[in-house]
Amino acid sequence: LRGLLDSRGMQHVELLGPDLSSGRSGAIADLLEFSNAAADPRAPSMLTWHHYNGDAKGFYCGKADGKESCGPHELSNASLLDAWYNAKPWLDSFLRAAEPMRQAIALNGSAVTRQRPVYVGETSSLVSDAATGKWATPLFRSYAASAIWLDKLGLAASLGSTALFRQMFYCPGYCMVQGGVSKPDMIPTPDYWVSRLFLQTVGAAAFPVLGQTDRYNSFRAHGWCAQGGGIALIYLNARNISVHVNVSLTEGSLGDTRLEYRLTPGPDGQLESGVMLNGQLLTMGDDLSLPPMPPKEVAPSSGAQAGAYSSG
Repeated sequence: LRGLLDSRGMQHVELLGPDLSSGRSGAIADLLEFSNAAADPRAPSMLTWHHYNGDAKGFYCGKADGKESCGPHELSNASLLDAWYNAKPWLDSFLRAAEPMRQAIALNGSAVTRQRPVYVGETSSLVSDAATGKWATPLFRSYAASAIWLDKLGLAASLGSTALFRQMFYCPGYCMVQGGVSKPDMIPTPDYWVSRLFLQTVGAAAFPVLGQTDRYNSFRAHGWCAQGGGIALIYLNARNISVHVNVSLTEGSLGDTRLEYRLTPGPDGQLESGVMLNGQLLTMGDDLSLPPMPPKEVAPSSGAQAGAYSSG
């Protein structure tokens, strides 16, 4: 493919690959064969792998005898969130197998050594199979599922992935914007609002928050440089109780105020698609306009109350 693109004058087009699914039997053996053959400057510019936290078939929500067949706690339990950590041994094997490909690159016709970045080339919270007919499962568009997506955004850098490619953006299934041929509406899901807020507030560099990204932890926090300067702290309370959070900053070091963005479920609950930001329901206008997402200003040293199943 690289040779074909070059022959058509598209030398500037980047290739991403090989897009292997984490945990798939035989994936590492396939990668070893591919990596050894591609250990030259024409190899893909970015290495990619796929990751999902679980299969929607195991979390299908619906009503049976008038009762919900699952609850929001099933989507925000620590073991499901820890699917990122569970993939790390596989990812380490992936990187070792891809080492010849990572190191080979050409600049101006001269071979040099530069590590290729690692991207998650396809990801979401839960994977779905169109053949099962469960593309419309409410889990994909629920507030509860957005906890998985937010945690994944916060953790990606700590696992060495410098970019996430969301699967998908617009479709009737597990997309960030719901719609399709039979339903041409554009309906942002909670994952969309989470992503938009992430891009609005978070910068390019991440740093650890000690103890707050440990495995089996149902309250998590991720530290990032903030857009425009300062520190951005992402939190996720996957517990069914409120948590009081103390934020200690050096007086005057980061200004006179702290900007808070609190996300909570809409009036219909966690298994629906409504999201509230600082108490205001987020909705797209009839003209497809997007609402502003302003923060709440508080004193830098004041504590914060993270409600049950809340994030921000």
